[in-house]
This record gives sequence, C-alpha cells and structure tokens, in this order.
Amino acid sequence: MTKLNIVDGYIDKVTIVGDMKRDGIEPLALKFLGNSLDPRVIGPYLINKGQYDRAVQVKTKDSTALIQVSSRKITVSDFRIEFNPSKCDEEDMKFIHYLLSLVKHKRCTRIDLCINFHDDVMGFKLVDKRRRGQVEYKSPSGRLETLYRGSEQSEDFIKFYDKKKQQKDVKYRDIEHDWCRLEETIKDKKAEDFEKWEWFKGIKLINSNPIFSEDIDPKDRMVARCIMAGLEDIKGLKPTYAKKIKKIIESVTYKDEFNVQEEIKKTSIVWETNEVLKKLLN
Repeated sequence: MTKLNIVDGYIDKVTIVGDMKRDGIEPLALKFLGNSLDPRVIGPYLINKGQYDRAVQVKTKDSTALIQVSSRKITVSDFRIEFNPSKCDEEDMKFIHYLLSLVKHKRCTRIDLCINFHDDVMGFKLVDKRRRGQVEYKSPSGRLETLYRGSEQSEDFIKFYDKKKQQKDVKYRDIEHDWCRLEETIKDKKAEDFEKWEWFKGIKLINSNPIFSEDIDPKDRMVARCIMAGLEDIKGLKPTYAKKIKKIIESVTYKDEFNVQEEIKKTSIVWETNEVLKKLLN
C-alpha cells in the first residue's frame, strides 16, 4: 500500500446562527453592515428565504461569506453566517469576529472538516463501519471521482473526491500534484456539540482484500462479503442473523489500511478546529 500522509486539514465551511443584539428595536449587526464603508461588503439587499429578509455578502481573500438576517424581531435566531475560515485572511477574520460580537446565543449548525492527501487515492476503497448508503460518480472510463457516504439531509455524512479534478473543472486551475480530499459534515445538534464529536470515526481507506477470522463459517463469510460490496442489504436479513453478520463485518481487518480517525489524532487538526470555533462563538 502507498504510504499515505494527511497533508493538512481544516474547516472547509461553517454555519453559525444566533440572535442579534439590539439597541431598542434596531439590530446592531444589521446597522453595522448597513453603515459599513468596507469595500468587501455587498448589501444588505432584500431576500425572501424563510425567516430571513436581508442578505449581505462579504468578499474574503478567496471566497464570499454569506450573511442572512431578519430585520423583524422573531422568536428564533435572526442571524446566520456561512463562510470558509480557510479562505479568509487576518483582516477578514477580524471583520467576522467583530460582527459576531454583535450577536448573542451563538451556535454552529453546520461544520465541514476536510483532510487532504497529495496522492491519487481514488482507487482505494473507503470503508465505513456504519454501513451507510452511498452514492458515487465515475468518469466515462469508470474511475471514481466522487463518493458520498450517508445522506446530505442527515446530521453527518462523508464526501470523498478528486479535488485536483474539481479545481480544474470549476476554477480552471491545473494543480501539479495529486490532490484528493476526504470531508466530513456534521449538522444541527452534532454541530452544536462539536467538541464531543469523533471526527471520521470508523472510516478507513484500504487497498487490499478483507481478512476474516478462520473460525467464521464460509457461508457467513460469503454473506458478509456481499453486504460489504453493496450487493445485498443487511436490512433484508432476519434481525438475529443481521446482528451476527454485523459483528463479523466489524471484526474484519485488512493487510493495508489507513485508519483515518487514528491518523488524524496524530495531528493537531481537530484541536485547531475546536480552537477556531470556540473563538468564533466566544
């Protein structure tokens, strides 16, 4: 197996909501944005998206922060910001920190954490101990380009994709080295409790065949292989037998495997992520 190394990792996107502090009935954050002469600020302009009726864009170093607010006093959060901290420079972050100081009861509702590899690992199999459903997109030649594990409507899901190709398709950038990205998104309650979240738990990249214990019945081994390959759905088995097969699958090992959670623990990525988020919510 190619020796894999996590090149780096960081927050790729974060969404924070809260309640704007007010001077009487006037929301301070909206007043600040409306009076700002900062050339990066575009808006506020009218929108019609659920509880929000105003939007502002703030151009950052390599992206755009989207801010949505409600000018009306409402009982739920009237402020929302979505942005990518890794694409902000120091001045961008100072601006966002000040803006968030005008908001109370702040909480995260979505966090995307990515890790990058400068190797072509799209030929590796992604093993997910949770056995979530998957959607994959391949090139005309059959090469995997993007893989989703779990539903985007759920509170957490995985995306594994060829970042080098994505950059060429979207930004017309030719990257000299290979670049693949593994990304996990957590939302709602899990995002609120981000310090307790175990990032990439049960996720492995493997480049070898599964190894089963010798005492496992050949029939059970065959069923487990079919489930692992996505040829059968474990939900179609009788509950008692499904439980048995699940345990067999969980006991499988691989000669060549990259345990993502264990490898990320060797870095400061999660600690740095938590520090950034705590400062934003302070």
